[in-house]
Amino acid sequence: MKNVDKSNGENMHKKTDRFTKKEIIEKLYKFYIDNLVFIDDYLKNDLKQIEKNNFIRKIFELLKYSEPPLMYDSLPIANENLTLYRGINSINEEKLKYYINQFVEGPMYFGIGPFVYGTGIYTCTNQNIDIAIKYATNSFKTNNGAIIQCKLKQDTKIINYEKIIKYQFKVLKDLEDIFEKNYIEILSDCSIFAALLGYECIYVESMDYFVILNRGKIIIEDINYCNESNVKKLSFKS
Repeated sequence: MKNVDKSNGENMHKKTDRFTKKEIIEKLYKFYIDNLVFIDDYLKNDLKQIEKNNFIRKIFELLKYSEPPLMYDSLPIANENLTLYRGINSINEEKLKYYINQFVEGPMYFGIGPFVYGTGIYTCTNQNIDIAIKYATNSFKTNNGAIIQCKLKQDTKIINYEKIIKYQFKVLKDLEDIFEKNYIEILSDCSIFAALLGYECIYVESMDYFVILNRGKIIIEDINYCNESNVKKLSFKS
């Protein structure tokens, strides 16, 4: 991480376990067997992107990763954690309120994809908050966006992006002998792979992104509406 408060952020993304190849395969296989009917139903045909998104969303639901975020007042200790930001853009304020409400209490939604660092809720730190502002303003072209300020619960299980990629590479050949092609393609999404190993967030150190998989680990601290005239002047709690 760059120049953020390492007393909380760095410690958080080091909360990882070590898995052997055998343990990884056993975890992936157990989920497959436990949910065979659902998986086979989705994999009957080649999946287009929207069908893959629905399939991935269902996997997160089965893992109980789609619970709504917690509100700040319910967990004051959240203030000790790293603050994260997510930009949301819309065509108008009414639609924006719908998107924010969906994020807070509606069905879990990630976006359209495909995603560079896996399917999930992309957030950034104060170090690169311009990314959240860019998304909130559609590259500074609109004034119908908002930035959601949030934190993660202290027990959130986080893995570094580089590490989950190494885990995937370690078992890829073995998986080809166990699962059909369509399912391996789903497992190639590092977020699904990480979630099936029990991780709830991926930290992308090169970008300083936190890709949140388990929405129930999010604590909403504040919501700030943005517009072109004040977006660069927004003052956020640290």
